[in-house]
Amino acid sequence: MVFTLCFGQEKPAQNQTQSKFFTYKVGNDDVLTIEVYDNSDLSGNYTVSSEGNISFPLLGLVKVSGMSVVEIKRAITEMLFKDYLQNPIVSVTLKDYKSQVVKILGNVGKPGIYYLDSPTRLFDILSRAEGLSPHLGKVVNGQKAHVMRQLTESNGDSSVSKVKTIYVDLYQMLVEGKEGSNIYLRNGDVIYIPEGNLVHVIGEVKKVGSFPFEEGMTVLKAITLAGGTSTKASIKNIMIKRIENGKEIEKRVKMSDLLQPEDIVEVPLSFW
Repeated sequence: MVFTLCFGQEKPAQNQTQSKFFTYKVGNDDVLTIEVYDNSDLSGNYTVSSEGNISFPLLGLVKVSGMSVVEIKRAITEMLFKDYLQNPIVSVTLKDYKSQVVKILGNVGKPGIYYLDSPTRLFDILSRAEGLSPHLGKVVNGQKAHVMRQLTESNGDSSVSKVKTIYVDLYQMLVEGKEGSNIYLRNGDVIYIPEGNLVHVIGEVKKVGSFPFEEGMTVLKAITLAGGTSTKASIKNIMIKRIENGKEIEKRVKMSDLLQPEDIVEVPLSFW
């Protein structure tokens, strides 16, 4: 695997397979440059409307949303040839990419909206957003980015939209260079980088709350920060909740077990 250093971390190598077959689909607010050879009055920049059309001389409104530039070139060539020009030579390029966007929030150098103009991975957007905020310190094992994605599911004759949160292990992506962690982004994704590395302690402790995560932090240390257990606690049945591979898991732990950022430590009530 090849690595390139960027904002203090190692950049995972790009998988070329998806790039090779990626085709950008034009959408609302994109700007096209269309040139018709030897017809300067037809050539110019055309902005895609909110209805997905461009207003093209001679042809009027032309639907282009959801089409590639190759498909748009073919369509305009055929329409011009049919009624207006003999053997028109048409070229179509994308001048401005405005329709496919992602948003990145939280602790990065430059939060905001970024446009997708090619196959784009999470690391690419982190780089364009000037990386993780320096005050977050060194990326630690278990530190995660949250990618919120709008999905549409069929439900009989209707469709239902819902938001799915994908948890990406930043340590695996930035430090270990694991290819699978550097996910491709989609139009509309919202990326959130949490403000800090915390662990959360709930249940039968004296001070329920969230506490700063430290490398090598154990269950015992987290409970100590929470003021220790109450007299009603069942210390043999302490559980943690953790996100692994994008799914929440729950397992019983010992006091000496190591924690990861955003773990939830639950100290249950004893029934004896």
